[in-house]
Amino acid sequence: MDIGANNGDGSTLFKNEVLVSDTIDGDGIHAVRHANGRDWWMVVSKYLTNTYHIILLSPQGLETKIQSIGEVP
Repeated sequence: MDIGANNGDGSTLFKNEVLVSDTIDGDGIHAVRHANGRDWWMVVSKYLTNTYHIILLSPQGLETKIQSIGEVP
């Protein structure tokens, strides 16, 4: 999204792009505002594992990583 476009209303730079191509847990996708008050974290849990896709949405774009936490259920 280009927030400065359309007199501050913003514009979409891309859409319908796959962010996570994996089996997602029924718990779904969770979004949390970053401590800086501007960016957002998205956390997507992988089905029946202890693996999470972590996505940071910021004005610079998207950053993704995979993290395993705790024991496998």
